[in-house]
Amino acid sequence: MYSGLIIKESIMNEQILDKLDVVSVELWKTDNKPKYWTAISFTSNYEDFPKHLSNALALSSESGMVWYVDIKDTVYKYIVLKDIVANNI
Repeated sequence: MYSGLIIKESIMNEQILDKLDVVSVELWKTDNKPKYWTAISFTSNYEDFPKHLSNALALSSESGMVWYVDIKDTVYKYIVLKDIVANNI
């Protein structure tokens, strides 16, 4: 099982949300664009989830920030960027 937190505004393809079990949702006010971020804590049992997530992420935000997601399973921690998945023990 994977668990992590994703900023909804970082998602280009929202179909990835169908692969999540939402644990909680928070609204964060920022000093950037977008002005508010929707933070979704989640779990997922979806096969190859990190790869699917990397395909769903936006390349960058309007402010030029690079979006990423930090997730983990029982063995690995993953850093997921657009079209890139890195993991370690």
